[in-house]
Amino acid sequence: MSINKLVLGVAVIVTGLFTNLSVLAFEGDTYNWANESLYIDYIEDYFKENNPDESWNTPSENKGNRIHFLPVLGDAILLESNGQFALIDGGEDSDNPKGLSTLDYPGYEQLVIDYIKSVAGDENGKVTLEFVIGTHAHSDHLGGLDSVILDSDIEVKRGYLKRYNEERISDFEVMNWDNQEVYNQTIAALEEVGAEIIQDLTMEPFSLGEMVIQLFNVEQDETFPVVKKGENENSLGIKVTVGNYSAFLAGDMNNADGDEERLAPLIGEVTLLKLGHHGLSGSSSSYFLNTLRPIYSIVTGYTKNFFSETRQMLESLGTKSYSTMSNNGIVFDFNLTDFESYNYKEILIGWYEKDGNKNYYTTNGDMVKGWSQIEDNWYFFDEDTGAMQVGWIEHKGHKYYLDESGIMVTGWLEDRGKKYYFNQSGMMVKGWLKEDDHWYYLKPDGTMATGWLNDGNKTYYFKSDGVMATGWQKLNDKWYYFYESGPKATGWLEIGMRWYFLNTDGVMQTGLLKDRNKWYYLKSSGEMTTGWQKVNGIWYYFYESGSMATGWLKEGNTWYYLKPSGEMVTGWKMINGTWYYFYESGKMATNTIIEGWQVTASGAAYKL
Repeated sequence: MSINKLVLGVAVIVTGLFTNLSVLAFEGDTYNWANESLYIDYIEDYFKENNPDESWNTPSENKGNRIHFLPVLGDAILLESNGQFALIDGGEDSDNPKGLSTLDYPGYEQLVIDYIKSVAGDENGKVTLEFVIGTHAHSDHLGGLDSVILDSDIEVKRGYLKRYNEERISDFEVMNWDNQEVYNQTIAALEEVGAEIIQDLTMEPFSLGEMVIQLFNVEQDETFPVVKKGENENSLGIKVTVGNYSAFLAGDMNNADGDEERLAPLIGEVTLLKLGHHGLSGSSSSYFLNTLRPIYSIVTGYTKNFFSETRQMLESLGTKSYSTMSNNGIVFDFNLTDFESYNYKEILIGWYEKDGNKNYYTTNGDMVKGWSQIEDNWYFFDEDTGAMQVGWIEHKGHKYYLDESGIMVTGWLEDRGKKYYFNQSGMMVKGWLKEDDHWYYLKPDGTMATGWLNDGNKTYYFKSDGVMATGWQKLNDKWYYFYESGPKATGWLEIGMRWYFLNTDGVMQTGLLKDRNKWYYLKSSGEMTTGWQKVNGIWYYFYESGSMATGWLKEGNTWYYLKPSGEMVTGWKMINGTWYYFYESGKMATNTIIEGWQVTASGAAYKL
């Protein structure tokens, strides 16, 4: 079927055309007709027929074509056109017919009623709503409608609402939600005020002032296979057209059973999209968004529910997004020469870069300032401008470092050849630090210490990797010892029942050592010797205390004599006027004759 043939047939089938639109969309070469100018032409014809003076295409300050998105839990959307009003959904109510804690929500009935009266009330405070539409039987959409309908100052002429079939709803929703109850309340309210109830819905457009209204996803459950599902799959979508501008209000439509793919070509491109299901995942598929290509999008509710992939797809399309709860409601104004909005601020969620500065916005659209944790990382944003900071910053007397991505550094950092350490709070550490069973020292400027360090009356040594030295360390060919607690040892040191001596500089000593008028001998290993020790060919004796022996020495039953220098005596030696003889081993001779001298039992010798 060609476009020309369709144009010729418009006058004949215009009434039935929109009734069968969803069927035509899947019949071969008729698929693309809804995206062509024919639909726009039809809308223009509709306006012309209802506005013979063509005033529909003439901008006028007296004309008001607005969509009011109220700040409620769920959806409550007021349509306004040339002094006529209609309401789509009524937001969450305070009723809890099943008495379940999961249904104990705050109600917004009075907010919705007060807002409607403030915008649509006449001089007597009376309101006429040409119609109300309930998109689907969830309390955050239908909940407040009955209160609006039953308000004594509000007249509702008719109500559009699909039939609810609980047998086709998932067991979870039936047991835990109040779908049936809010549906029954809405129907009962419409019946009580005598409003016309329309439940056999079609896609045929109808008007509200200068607006053309068209319902989508009007089919009843019976047209689809019997599969239990959520009520969101039954949600109506409403297209509102004013001249060449249009808005699609998607209710809680999603693509679980292909509704978005089925309906997107029929909806076509729009100026404004009220995102399905409050921007949550499962709605607003890539195909749907790329087909509708909205200039603006609205999230009804909190932006914390705004699915990141949806937001990213909208950003790639250049779509500006807004949130009702972040902005205390939003009003969009149709102007046939432009499309304007007021009482809003654009939703900025996540990272945005402008003029070389990076900012971050929370799910509520608030620009972050100061410290903020984002996806397990901490960042700091200028407290005046909100610009993300990098490099060194000082905050409340503490220094921090933020890498080139703005992420707060913890642990070790090397900057310009110097190393720093930042604790888990990001603060630069000064003084002593223990990490992985090693000790480090960070100087007052935060730099990691290496080499020698005096701290109070104690001296420490830090290796090139900053680890505090313990135990024996050879530095510049000299040996030092550092206690487990780190200070350098000086003086006498016992290790494993061995003694060592380190001078005032901490250097381990070897060889002969005089300490407090006593002599000691330290091996090349530094170990203090005891007993006999031959030094430079000379024998010495060192007591268990390590001190060098002088004078008479008895070892076992043998006597020795050591000079004041400690040197062991051999041969003849006069001691205190008496001669003694000492063998090469140093042993004193007794009871023998040596070289004509009688040596007595005491060792004393006299000339024979």
